[in-house]
Amino acid sequence: VDEAFGHMQDKVRSLGLSVQSAPGFDAAFTAQDQSALQRLLNDQFHQYFVTAGEVRLIQLRLFDPAFTLRAAATEGGRSFPATRAACPGLLERAVARRGPERLQFISALCADPAPLYSLIVPIGGLRLRGYVEVVADPSYSLESLEKALGMPLNLASVAGSPLFRSSNWPTATAMDSMLVVDYPVRGEDGESVLQVTLLSDVAELKAQLGATLRNILLLASLVTVLVAAAA
Repeated sequence: VDEAFGHMQDKVRSLGLSVQSAPGFDAAFTAQDQSALQRLLNDQFHQYFVTAGEVRLIQLRLFDPAFTLRAAATEGGRSFPATRAACPGLLERAVARRGPERLQFISALCADPAPLYSLIVPIGGLRLRGYVEVVADPSYSLESLEKALGMPLNLASVAGSPLFRSSNWPTATAMDSMLVVDYPVRGEDGESVLQVTLLSDVAELKAQLGATLRNILLLASLVTVLVAAAA
């Protein structure tokens, strides 16, 4: 899970940086041309990171250095209040920073109630001009666990809503032969964000354990008889 999230964070960070390098961005941001900025943000939903399935992008927004919202993508799957980031508390943490800290990336993982990953990327390098917020779906990045581990995978929100389930997920009657592994993914505040469940088929192991138990009982009985005979 940590490795999958690490890959997601790298891709989201790259996407946030690519927004700034889009042709016409500097001029539109300097002029605070909202329609042009909105179009540039919408264009990112048709670029490589999204079309190639690297990231499931939910929303892109632009803030000035004082964290006043300047533009938001209309193609985003969700909208968020202008006075806060997608994850509650993240914008407040970003505003409270001072000095060089304001030039650093800052992120949060939360359930809203659907899981969200929000990353705030500074614009302009050492000459800070503003920030871009990239909001992505973290559960999408965990779907790769199914292939990486070769195990049926189920992802659910903290409210129990299904997010993903493997096509080979067994029926309720077949669950008796499965070892169920649950792993709660938690945000920075320690609260659960989503639930990861993996299955391992232990039918063969159970059969072997049954045979081993019979052999042990047989051996114990034989030893008991021999000891009794010797006595």
